[in-house]
Amino acid sequence: ERSLPNVKYEYFDFHGVCKNAHFDKVNEVVRKLQPINDHFRFFAQNETGAVTMMQRGCVRTNCLDCLDRTNVFQCKVAAQMLEIILRHLGLELTTVLGEDILAAMDAPSKRQHALVVNLKHVWADCSDMISKQYTGTESTISDVTRGNGAGIMGLFNQKLKSISRFYVGNFEDQYKQESLDYLLGEHTAFINIFSDEIERQLKFYERDFCIFSDLAVFISTWNMMGNPYTSNVDFDKLIELEEAAPPDIFVFAFQEVVDLNAKNVLVAGNEEAVKKWTTAINAYLNSRFSADGLDYSFIIQESLVGILTIVFAKTSLKHRIRKLSVDTVKTGIANTLGNKGGVVIKFCFDDTSIALLNVHLESGQHKVQDRLLNIADIHSKAFQSEGTGQRREERVETLDYKFLFGDFNFRINLPYEEVLGRLNGILAANNNMREQQRMLRELLEYEQMLLCRKNPEFPHLARYSEGEITFLPTYKYDAYSNVYDTSKKQRVPSWVDRIMVWAPEGELLKQRFYNRRELLDSDHRPVTTYYVIEVKKIDNVRKQELTRQLYEKGKLVVSEEILEEDGRENGITISPVNAAKEAVSYTHLTLPTIYSV
Repeated sequence: ERSLPNVKYEYFDFHGVCKNAHFDKVNEVVRKLQPINDHFRFFAQNETGAVTMMQRGCVRTNCLDCLDRTNVFQCKVAAQMLEIILRHLGLELTTVLGEDILAAMDAPSKRQHALVVNLKHVWADCSDMISKQYTGTESTISDVTRGNGAGIMGLFNQKLKSISRFYVGNFEDQYKQESLDYLLGEHTAFINIFSDEIERQLKFYERDFCIFSDLAVFISTWNMMGNPYTSNVDFDKLIELEEAAPPDIFVFAFQEVVDLNAKNVLVAGNEEAVKKWTTAINAYLNSRFSADGLDYSFIIQESLVGILTIVFAKTSLKHRIRKLSVDTVKTGIANTLGNKGGVVIKFCFDDTSIALLNVHLESGQHKVQDRLLNIADIHSKAFQSEGTGQRREERVETLDYKFLFGDFNFRINLPYEEVLGRLNGILAANNNMREQQRMLRELLEYEQMLLCRKNPEFPHLARYSEGEITFLPTYKYDAYSNVYDTSKKQRVPSWVDRIMVWAPEGELLKQRFYNRRELLDSDHRPVTTYYVIEVKKIDNVRKQELTRQLYEKGKLVVSEEILEEDGRENGITISPVNAAKEAVSYTHLTLPTIYSV
């Protein structure tokens, strides 16, 4: 109401006020609208077509998830407006009905006036038609609108329609929605060759209609081994920026913020862990960077059992973040449990789309194929679920920047003793950094993820790029120590914690650092990175003009193909006309010559 002075907002708790089907309770708030509707008036013309009255406003009724409740309310508003219209025509309904029309609509059906009965039936028929389009069934409470109460048969019909809606919503809506999306050209799997070609051409000339700027993104990933947050966490070490400027966006990714026992996976929530980490990070960021005149705002968080992603951004840039959306993909037992899976957050910064994929994949030395399937599932299923009130969004692959990070659980294909021996050799050469890096590269030749990324059969990993690994394996340590696993299982030390990016081809991308941090709070070491990416702000006027020119040219090209085919049949010759005059230019772009018959 503050930003729209001509709009009056009224909250109405339909369920609370009209409990137990007392729909007559809406009359009180509708009567409050009487002076407003009197002021709004209505549109009218006389016999000659001259306008005698103009409508000044309207009543809009919104409900979060129900067409039927809005219909009950709007039916009463319509009755009130009918009374106002007839009064202007010299007919006072109160005199005819013996009471105001709202009370007359709630009277027992046997003594309702024919005008009221017809109004209610017309309104109920209309709502049924709308409801069929929206839900696949008639309105669940149209019996209330038609008569004065649900009755036993009315209640039976209501339950029957509810069951029908459940069936339609879960088994038929998907196909109806897909049909509509295809017709509108908005289906996520639909490829409009013409539009796709225009987008490809526009890509070449982005710098003619876009303003580009840098965006600095800090990302950390850390498996917490199920340990709860404590105030002993050394954020100074975790957020070591290595002389880089404070980033624009902080992304904190965690795995196993709660113990992955049966209780937590199946029943218990992670709200306490999420709240503690979010609160602690918020306090630290705004304490550390306040001296630089910076403050950071919480943007969003999402979790799946032990997987947690928290995003902060400079408050001064918060207004440039939009279209936030989150999803989770379970890859635990039969893709039904969230002990493994992914948390995906996507948003636009200006007009650049960004995805953040925090994953915790299948564990085990020999579960490589399972991990690859996990990655494929997370990419293909994120934002693709459908159901009542939910539709597919664009696929992760279509976004501009994709950051993939977390506990991938990929191991080194060597025995435990050999890996440990090689690591001891690397540590022993601490005075010769070149030799250490050579030995590290030799060990990385056996690393499962790097081997998979070289294999074209696994396209998702192949599309991501990763900074050079110059640090020791991050897993598995004895708890709270610098000693690799000495338990009976003797897990092979491995680089399971990683951060990668899939950037648009040709886009500028800088990585300031990629390193592990020496915190002993878990059996993993956290890994952090700092990217500077290029984001764009579109000048829509210039883009629309170029799009229009490309579109018009495209239509002519299509027409030429048709004419050429017809010409071959009818002996018509097509030749260039006024080539220099007809060429369309836009900044650095010159389109091909337009042809005509």
